[in-house]
Amino acid sequence: MALTKLDQMYRAVILDEAQHPRHHGVLPAFDHEITVRNPSCGDVLHLQIKEDAGRVTDVAFSGSGCTISQASASLMTEQIIGQTPADIEQMV
Repeated sequence: MALTKLDQMYRAVILDEAQHPRHHGVLPAFDHEITVRNPSCGDVLHLQIKEDAGRVTDVAFSGSGCTISQASASLMTEQIIGQTPADIEQMV
């Protein structure tokens, strides 16, 4: 089955995010952290957030998991910088 150009683009974005994740690592100082696990597949995500004046100023993630989970974490970190906790809650 041939992939459409849109499917190819989505795959390229997912692979790029997984191979070159943004904000992957550990923050030297942070205000919030959480570790979440998916018991059905074994993915683990550790998230650290730095906040100032009620907005996310920096974020980092680490952990292990499939390509989709790592790409999703990378995309998520890009979206939450500059947001308030209320803004982030509305995203999910």
